[in-house]
Amino acid sequence: MPVDFQNLMTCLRQWHSNLLVIVLCAVVSLAVSPALGQGSLPERPDPAAIAAHVSAALARDRVPGASVAVIWENEVLLLDGFGTDGDDQPVTPHTRFRLGSMSKAFTALAVMRAVEAGVLSLDATVHSVLPDFALANPETAARITLRQLLAQTSGIPRTAPRAGVDAPLAEHVAALARAEPAARPGERHIYVSPNYLVAARMLEVAEGNSFADILADTVLAPLGLNDTLVTAADGHLATGYRYWFGFPFPADLPEEPGRLATASLISSTADLARFLRFQLGDGSWEGERLLSPSAMAQMHRGTVEGDGFRYAMGWRDGRIGPTQALHHGGILPDFRGKMILIPDLGAAVVVLTNASTLMPLPAKPTSHRLADEIAAYLAGEPLASGTLTFGAVVLVVWAGLALLLAGQAKPIWSRPSATIGAWRRLSSPILDLAVAAGLVAGPPLLLGLSWPDLWTGSPDLVIWTGAMVCLAAGFRVLELWKFFSRRRTL
Repeated sequence: MPVDFQNLMTCLRQWHSNLLVIVLCAVVSLAVSPALGQGSLPERPDPAAIAAHVSAALARDRVPGASVAVIWENEVLLLDGFGTDGDDQPVTPHTRFRLGSMSKAFTALAVMRAVEAGVLSLDATVHSVLPDFALANPETAARITLRQLLAQTSGIPRTAPRAGVDAPLAEHVAALARAEPAARPGERHIYVSPNYLVAARMLEVAEGNSFADILADTVLAPLGLNDTLVTAADGHLATGYRYWFGFPFPADLPEEPGRLATASLISSTADLARFLRFQLGDGSWEGERLLSPSAMAQMHRGTVEGDGFRYAMGWRDGRIGPTQALHHGGILPDFRGKMILIPDLGAAVVVLTNASTLMPLPAKPTSHRLADEIAAYLAGEPLASGTLTFGAVVLVVWAGLALLLAGQAKPIWSRPSATIGAWRRLSSPILDLAVAAGLVAGPPLLLGLSWPDLWTGSPDLVIWTGAMVCLAAGFRVLELWKFFSRRRTL
């Protein structure tokens, strides 16, 4: 709550008549106004309270393991692990998790280092580095710049095709030749991972080296990120978990090396604490200048509105109350996490969890909700959880879906009333068949994921959808066959 300057000025005008009033007003003003933006900080957060809050949330939401790092005044306030990993070992600050889209912040830093070195230019077109780059619309492909890729304004659609799981980066970029642009370059924000794949491919070609080696040489090594891996083959990564009907089960999923720039980097909270402390600074780290202050500011400055924030370069530029908060989450079929920077406070938080689902739900996943709650606490808000937890929402959703599935089996034990008219007997199965067709076509269009992708990320949802379609289509086709058979015998 900002200082009430109007009341303060009233007190000042009464200085000669009532000294006591001005003293009381000053005391009240200081008591009710938070320190944000006024040159001081909220009270020092309690790391024990944060740890207890995390433990309670993990138990409620059935999360096997998590790791948390909290930075306060540019120093590590909390660094701890909770629960167990996929090998049934205790999670520690050095336990590795796959980062998902948090990888983009690392990619943006690698690209910005190349820009400052003169290897790339933010305003260079993709074609100036990748002459063979193509979309279904050649004119659009020719106009896309590196800056637009990093800001997610290239116009590449959310439904852009992808190469195979084991495909290298170059093949993922080549697959975009079939993508029909969803907007003109620079026109609007469309968050889509291929933007960062193209940017990484530009970096590969400009440097004449693999993106994995560039990332290791220009980001991981200078920051001393010893737990961070570009591939699981370089170290140990315990399996994560997928939720099946609200309960976590181990998931041994294939690695996607070609998507390192956007989704598959592996790290720990111990390393991310170092990474976040660097991001809170001016571009130097332990006496070495990695990026200029102006380049750091540019990387963190949101440029285009989208989804309730402004997208910067590998970061989403939003707010917590009156202060800036840079954040990015990562969602994979088996891992989830979110990291948040609060530059004005020299504060940051990252929460990594080893359980996930790609099922769209009306609730924040545990990692994202915890990161938001801890960040708000760092900014001076009470440390509290919402009433609808992720675990509760998952069970409620699946209970509702179970009832819908049971409703599709109703024809097994019921017969249509003899008083129902012919048109109603005909329209009901036709409508259900249309719903079944929508269930087949809808999820890939709405989520931008193919059915194989959905099976990888949420097999329980695919099973439910298949059962719904089979029951709805099977019984309704049978009803239609009976209806027309009776009509022919009349």
